[in-house]
Amino acid sequence: MKLKRLRLRNFRCYQSETSIDFDDITALIGRNDSGKSTVMEALDLFLNDNNPDSDDASRGGERRNHFFPMSGSNLACWSSRLEPLNHREFHLCDRDVAPTTPPKYQAHIDAVNARPTCRARSTLKKEMENYLHRDSIIAAYQQNGINVPIAGNFGPFDDVAQQVARLVHEASGGGLPWGQLPDDKREEKERRAKHILCSIATRHMNTALLNQIDPEGDLLQWFNDISDLLA
Repeated sequence: MKLKRLRLRNFRCYQSETSIDFDDITALIGRNDSGKSTVMEALDLFLNDNNPDSDDASRGGERRNHFFPMSGSNLACWSSRLEPLNHREFHLCDRDVAPTTPPKYQAHIDAVNARPTCRARSTLKKEMENYLHRDSIIAAYQQNGINVPIAGNFGPFDDVAQQVARLVHEASGGGLPWGQLPDDKREEKERRAKHILCSIATRHMNTALLNQIDPEGDLLQWFNDISDLLA
């Protein structure tokens, strides 16, 4: 099956009917359950609402290819397979490790940046979740009837999903202490927290919160890079 055209009517910002033709492919590629689609969609929505200069690759309908590999162990594979296509590519990788250790995927980033029509960078923080303001996380859980006591924003290299899962577990007031839970139970709770962070908390972000949690403007630079590639 090949998708040639998408018609949108009364969907989010599309009040009148809009048609988007797909002569090429727009793809966001990453490991399963990494939250790539929900994170980028939510961030893209609020950034475009508040910053009209940032380009929207998903709505543009331009006849170009846009690839967004995000972390994962298959980065080297994607880099080598996409290179012969000679298309514009933007690769965003989790840094995963704190300075002064080089980013985990630095070799992949260097390989992509060696190509003239491509750009790659790593996050300045550990992962995407580290760009979420505490208020957005609290609001996401309140939406589900859970009050999570988060005193302040998480650090740039905190494991946000793990810490949120622990706080939610402790707020429930029942069962074993977090440290005594079996590994599989903790991992299940962390996966659930990651899902809420990526699919709900992102939708409570706005420009003011982003400026507080990311005063360096790292996230906005990702979209500026994409805009430069599309220019």
